[in-house]
Amino acid sequence: MGRERALYTVLGIFFLIVICTGCSPVIHSGKIEKEFQYIVDPHKFENVYNAGKSLEEVTEGNISYRDFKELLQNFAQEISVAQERVKTEEEKEILKLYSEAHTIFQDSAVLWKYSLYGTYKPHQEGVNVKEEVKPILAKYNIPAHRSTGVSGYVIPKYSITVILSKAIEKFYEAYNSTKEIKKIREK
Repeated sequence: MGRERALYTVLGIFFLIVICTGCSPVIHSGKIEKEFQYIVDPHKFENVYNAGKSLEEVTEGNISYRDFKELLQNFAQEISVAQERVKTEEEKEILKLYSEAHTIFQDSAVLWKYSLYGTYKPHQEGVNVKEEVKPILAKYNIPAHRSTGVSGYVIPKYSITVILSKAIEKFYEAYNSTKEIKKIREK
């Protein structure tokens, strides 16, 4: 009878372990992790992040306009690819933030292009720009005024930098959103 009791005790413990293991956290390589469903799968945004991160180099002056345009195009392509992968509303919202950052980078490219190809003209008070960039200036609250002897508007020399800093700020808002809500919903 003592042997039989020991056998039932061992079997009981065995079944208890089997049942509890099926209902408890998953064990991977010695670590206990809770199972979860991603609301935002950060892997969907890795290529978008990497493409956008490369645009940050422009603020350091280490990149030409031509390279910037190529990196900007790559960023747009990665956003487009990610659009096909996003499923949740939260992922769509993050992709929207990355798209907004892309738009802001594009606006900075417009001013940069004008500075390179003659639409900008040096002026003692700042930079002379044509009427066609006025919507970009208004969008980012960049002051512009008319000056004697100058057609178009005069804007501060730092205007491209202002827009680039806003683009980088929006880019990191998207990136940080990815990190903040990636593991919220448990199964």
